[in-house]
Amino acid sequence: MSRLPIRFAGLLLMMVLTLLALACGLVFGSKTLTFRDLLHYWFSDGLVQNYADLVVAGRIPRTLAAACCGAALGLSGALMQGLTRNPLGDPGLLGVNAGAAAAIVLSASVPWLAGVSEFWLALAGAFVVALLICSIGLGRRTSYARLVLAGAAVAAALQAYVSAASQLNPILFDHFRFWGSGSFGAATLPQVYGMLPFFLPASLAAVALGYHLNLIALGSDTAKALGANVLLIQAAVLTAAAVLAGVAVAVAGPITFVGLGAAHIVRMWTGNDYRWLLPYSFFAGAVLLVLSDVVARTVVAPGEVPTGIITALAGAPLLYLAAMRLPKGRKA
Repeated sequence: MSRLPIRFAGLLLMMVLTLLALACGLVFGSKTLTFRDLLHYWFSDGLVQNYADLVVAGRIPRTLAAACCGAALGLSGALMQGLTRNPLGDPGLLGVNAGAAAAIVLSASVPWLAGVSEFWLALAGAFVVALLICSIGLGRRTSYARLVLAGAAVAAALQAYVSAASQLNPILFDHFRFWGSGSFGAATLPQVYGMLPFFLPASLAAVALGYHLNLIALGSDTAKALGANVLLIQAAVLTAAAVLAGVAVAVAGPITFVGLGAAHIVRMWTGNDYRWLLPYSFFAGAVLLVLSDVVARTVVAPGEVPTGIITALAGAPLLYLAAMRLPKGRKA
């Protein structure tokens, strides 16, 4: 029996789960509402009529931001795994998120960068680090350990720079206090609208690259024999992954493990076929980050913790399990 209907049904299920996660993001928080309150907000005459409506309206920007950033990180993680042929690939683990954060922090100390949009700064930082890491990981003889260690080293150095720069500048420290750990507390609708011109084209391009990622997963020589332009495919994948990671960092800060977690969860259903893995990762990343943001708002209510801390606590065991499942001695 063909698996095509099953995979389409699974993709439909992921869409439904995404809608449910969005609903949970609007209902649960320091002030827990009911789904009836949510229905009242959406199906009223458009006027804010009570306190519950005000709460729902206030949660819309951060919930949409979490969904978009989660989808971007899920796609970026799947792309990085396909590009490096490394199941441990993740924009946060490989330092791409830290590169975007470092570029934004750098603008605070370089006067001529002060007027540059955070999105462009984040994109530039993410792309430079992605290029550096992938120049190590694209070789046929590169091991998983070498790639991950290189990414971890770059990420640690850049995170140290971000911490030092912010602590030496009190104003910068106050601004990055929550942003540095990944938070949606200050997310606004203009920020969401601002990321869409980067997020939507990069997402469409990423999903369209699924077939080509399947080719380069066979190895450079085999892909070339099948007529693929390997260098062009790698450049397109790298650009899409860097753009997606960059816009997520620009809005929420450096959030880790979402890309790794989304791709590994859906891989159990889709296998290694990137034509399906990429769209599944899109929705899985959105679900993971929205639900993580819900936990961040409720675990110490009425206060909250940065969402990035929740994803790190959940993602660390996942990384361990993923590493334990790698075949011994296998090369990327």
